[in-house]
Amino acid sequence: MIQLPDHIHHTRFALVIRHGERERIVETARALEALLTEKGKQEAVELGKSLAPSGNIIIHHSPVERCRQTAEKIYEGIIAYGGSARIAGPLMELGGPYIAGSWGDIIAEIERRGFNGFVRAWFNGQLPKSLITPLEDSAKLQASILRSQLEKNDASYVNVSHDWNVMCLREYYFGIRHEDAGTPAYLDGLIALPSSNGTILHHNGTERAID
Repeated sequence: MIQLPDHIHHTRFALVIRHGERERIVETARALEALLTEKGKQEAVELGKSLAPSGNIIIHHSPVERCRQTAEKIYEGIIAYGGSARIAGPLMELGGPYIAGSWGDIIAEIERRGFNGFVRAWFNGQLPKSLITPLEDSAKLQASILRSQLEKNDASYVNVSHDWNVMCLREYYFGIRHEDAGTPAYLDGLIALPSSNGTILHHNGTERAID
């Protein structure tokens, strides 16, 4: 689960996190069908409780069902602890906007290279752009979501997404390779905060400016 800085309740923020714990994926082709486990639901409620003192919160999620479930449980936790929140619905950009080719072709590459090998080939620019968008463009698209939300100056935001989306931001902005850090944990992610110089992205005590 994401580690929130102490001052999170005294400033506006935009989070992007991986969804809660899901069922085990047995068949890659049906990966998008996996739903939250009961543990995943409860942990999402707990995250919501920790965000409750933060004022008005708007929640977006990937169109994938387990992300919608996570958003609903975070909302449940915020409301249960006296916070203010609303679910504003799905954003396509929180799904797989970097997928340029067919899902079937993506699956074939994953099965050929393995999960880690596929992501490394993608991040190293070894896959065709007609299949998947390069790392820089993928990361900047995710960052632009956070930046545009903070520019609205109306609320804080929680964006429920996927491991690849978080991995793009980690590697491009912080140089964190998944081979070293592992796949992002469930409900882990990054925090964007406004600053006098624009938008700052935070991850585990380190910060980077979003360009």
